[in-house]
Amino acid sequence: MRSSELASEHRPIERPKPHLMRQLATVISIAGLLVATAAFRSTQNMAQTTLPLLGKQRLGLGASDIGVLGAAGALLGAGATVGIARRIPWRLSALEAAVGSAITIAAVVLFWFSGHLALFIIATLLLAFAGGIAMPGLAAAFGTTRAMHRERALGLYTLTLSASLALGPVVEGVVLALSHQNLREPFLVFIPVAGLGTIAVVPYGLRCWREHQDASRAQMAETSGAFGVGDTGQLPAAVVDQPITEGTRQHRRGGKLGRIKARLRSDPLFGTKPGRLALNGQLLYSMPFSAVVVFGGLAEHDLYHVNPSVTEAAFTTFFLTSFLTRLVITWKAPLAHKGAWLAASAVLTIIGVFVFGAGNAEWELFAAMAILGVPHGLTFPTSLALLAESAPPEELPKANSSLFATTSITNVTAPAILGAIADTLGYRAMLLLVLVPVAVFGGALISQLWPSEPQKLDSRLNSAT
Repeated sequence: MRSSELASEHRPIERPKPHLMRQLATVISIAGLLVATAAFRSTQNMAQTTLPLLGKQRLGLGASDIGVLGAAGALLGAGATVGIARRIPWRLSALEAAVGSAITIAAVVLFWFSGHLALFIIATLLLAFAGGIAMPGLAAAFGTTRAMHRERALGLYTLTLSASLALGPVVEGVVLALSHQNLREPFLVFIPVAGLGTIAVVPYGLRCWREHQDASRAQMAETSGAFGVGDTGQLPAAVVDQPITEGTRQHRRGGKLGRIKARLRSDPLFGTKPGRLALNGQLLYSMPFSAVVVFGGLAEHDLYHVNPSVTEAAFTTFFLTSFLTRLVITWKAPLAHKGAWLAASAVLTIIGVFVFGAGNAEWELFAAMAILGVPHGLTFPTSLALLAESAPPEELPKANSSLFATTSITNVTAPAILGAIADTLGYRAMLLLVLVPVAVFGGALISQLWPSEPQKLDSRLNSAT
C-alpha cells in the first residue's frame, strides 16, 4: 500500500467550522421566520377579507352586524396585545407567534364549518385573538434579531407581509373561480398554509430560548462570584443603588398623575418624538385600512357590482402596490426623512379614499386600490423603524405591543361606526366620511414636523429620521 494511501486513511475527517454552523443555523432560523410570517399573514388576510362576504351569503348578516362583530374582534385582539403580548419577553416572541398561528388554524377550520351564527362568531373572535399575539411577536422577533441591521430586518419583515398579502388574494381568486364562487373553499385551502407557518417559526424560537438560557447561566455565575465566590467582595452593578433621576423624583412626589406622566415620558412610544410620529402615522391609516379590509368586499359589490373573483383581484392590486413600495423601502434602508414620508402617506390616503368612494367604473376601483396600496406599504415599516430608533432592544417588544394596542383602539371603534353609517347612508357616504379622521391625524402629524420658523424645516425633518 502506498504511503499516500496510508496517510489518507489516518487523516482526520474535517468537521464544519463552528462559525459556519452558526451561520447556517441563523439562515435556517431566519428563513423559517419569513415563512411563518408569510403563511400567517396570508391566511389571516384571507379570512378577514372573506368573512364579511361569507357572513352575508350564508347567514344573512348586514353591515351593522359585520361592524359590531369586527369591533368585538378588534377589542379582543387589543386585549390580547396588552394583556399577553406586552408581557412576553423577547426570547419567547417567536414561540408566541407560533401559538397565534396555531389558533389561526382553529379559526379557519371553524369558518369552513360555519353554518351557524355561533360558530361564525367564535371563529371571528379566535382570528382576532390570534392576530393580537402573533403580530407583535413576529415584529419583536425581527426587531431583536442580531443577524442583520435592525431597520433592514424590519424592512424584510414588512416586505414579507406585503408579498404574502399580494399572493394570498391571487390564490383565493383562483380557488373561487374553480369552485364557482364558493366562499367556503378558500378556508379549506389555507388550513395547510397556516399549519406550515406554525411549524416554520418553532426553530427560531427554540434558538432564541437556548441563547437566553446560556446568557442567564453566565450572568448567574457572575452574580454568585460577586456575592462572595469571587475576590472582589463587591455587589454587582445590578444591585447597586441607582441615582435618582428627575423622572424618579417626579414619579415620587407627583402622586398618581405624576406617576402616569413619568411613565409616559419614559415610554419609547409616547415619550420620544420618533415614537409619537410612529403612532400618528399608524393612526392616520388605521381607519381607511379598517374600511378596506372589513367593508371593502361589500362596498365593491355594492358600488361597482363586481363578483368575488374581481374583488380579490382588486385586493391583489392593493397589496401588490404595497409590496412594491416596501421592496423599495427595504432596498433603500435605512430610510431618510421618515416624517416627511409619513406626511406623503397622508396625502395619498386622502386621494385614494376619495377615488374609491366617488368612483363608479371598474378602472376607478383598481386605481383607488393601487393608490391606497402605497401608504399601506409605506406607513407600517416607517412607523416600526421610527419606533426601533427610540427604543433599546430589550424594550422594543413592549414598545411594539404599545403601538399595536394603541392603534387597535381605531380597529375597535371603526367597524361598528362604519357599519352603522353604511346601513344608514350607504357605502359611498361611509367611504367619503373616512376622509375626516385621515385629515385630522394627517394634520396632527404635519404639525409635529412643521417648524416655528421656515428656515428650521430641514432640521425638523432630519430629526425624524
